[in-house]
Amino acid sequence: MRQLGTLPGHDEAKRFIDYLRIQGIRTRAEEANDGKWLIWVIREDDFERSQAEYKQFKISPEDGRYRGHEASAEKLRAESRLRALQSKKNFNVVRGTSRPREKLSVQARRIPVTFGLIAICIVVGVSTGLGSNAQQQKQDPLMFVSRQHYNDNAWDPSDPNDAMVDVRAGQLWRVFTPAIVHLSYLHLLFNMFWVHRLGGQIETRKGKVKFIAMVLALAVFSNLVQVFISRHPFFGGMSGVVYGLFGYIWIKSRFDPRDRFQIDQVTVNFMLIWFVICFLPTINVANGGHGGGLALGIVMGFISAKLT
Repeated sequence: MRQLGTLPGHDEAKRFIDYLRIQGIRTRAEEANDGKWLIWVIREDDFERSQAEYKQFKISPEDGRYRGHEASAEKLRAESRLRALQSKKNFNVVRGTSRPREKLSVQARRIPVTFGLIAICIVVGVSTGLGSNAQQQKQDPLMFVSRQHYNDNAWDPSDPNDAMVDVRAGQLWRVFTPAIVHLSYLHLLFNMFWVHRLGGQIETRKGKVKFIAMVLALAVFSNLVQVFISRHPFFGGMSGVVYGLFGYIWIKSRFDPRDRFQIDQVTVNFMLIWFVICFLPTINVANGGHGGGLALGIVMGFISAKLT
């Protein structure tokens, strides 16, 4: 929380913080010893926008655009208090740790697509040996291109035209299915954690159909970017989708707070730092998929925020 500035009276302070609240900026006003009112910005990410609004308000505090927002601002505050109360009900704090009270069976009914996606990835991962050499034959039909083409000396896996050979032959599912293939237990666990945390939010707020469409679009786009730009067709995992879901929620939370998507700065920093670390030459991951998913997720979030 950072101090934005001061205003001379209660009415001006109330008018200004009500206006900021409907812009999605949470603030607090408190009276100082000299009778002026201190304005505090709750979230660090909102401080720059708040500064610009504060300068404009100081120039013309009686402007009509700052009036008539009392009811809307109070409604938003009431919704925020209700969410905070619900959060307290959903979490039981025991010895410094938070444990969700909501049972898995209840969650599964609330976000069935998210749980279904996790179940599919687990079943596929276990049944295909998570990329072990002994189980590669079971995994082969789900990869972007079959490893059997290695027997063809003229075939070049780094050539996108060659990598599309099975898709062009009518095996269209291959543009999606690499997303449900994972190559290690850690890889599977990491991705499923984020699918639950991020995907659950989107399914809850946007519904099952839109969430399914988003997962399909992110999977296909990130897979194609991996093949056509990174030029490495043997890959697997939900990471491209995960980064797409992250990008969507990140942008929506910043530009469209009315949709109530929540992502803390620690999570944002972690996801972006890990994104950069993965480009180190010693780490062999599908960076094209990560980048494609993140880019499309950001675009989706931005368009959604502007059209809402």
